[in-house]
Parts: sequence; structure tokens; C-alpha cells
Amino acid sequence: ADRLVELREAVAHSPADVVITTGSTAAGPVDFLHETLRLLDAPLIVDSVSVRPGHPMLLARLPATADGRARHLVGLPGNPLAA
Repeated sequence: ADRLVELREAVAHSPADVVITTGSTAAGPVDFLHETLRLLDAPLIVDSVSVRPGHPMLLARLPATADGRARHLVGLPGNPLAA
């Protein structure tokens, strides 16, 4: 659970318009990105692509910044050959 908290805090407090992560995009016991996005009320725009390796890529809409700027997160798979 510590890594979930760390990931949520890092994504929530990033000033970037586009946040890019690697790993944690699948549905394994240590893959926290989907849960992080759910906790942040960040809807998924794309949740997997039809390519192997690399299908667990995702794109999500993060909450806007305080000044209204749109933010997104691109989640790449952790496997270097898949990313």
C-alpha cells in the first residue's frame, strides 16, 4: 500500500500537463496505476491497445490544474520491449 500512496501523491502533485509512467499498467498484485487513477477520479480514455507485447498501455484524463489546464497521464508497460 505504501507504493500506492507514493504513486497517487506523485501523480496528483505533478505540475506537468502530461504525466508519463512506466510499469504498473497491468492487473497484477503490485500494479497500482489503475487504483491510483480511480482514487484521483481520473477517467480512462484508453485502457489497453491491440499490440503484443505492450497491450497494457493506457491514457487517462487527470483532474485539471488549479488554473484550469487539462492534464493527462500516459501509462506505458514496464517491460522495455513492450514500451
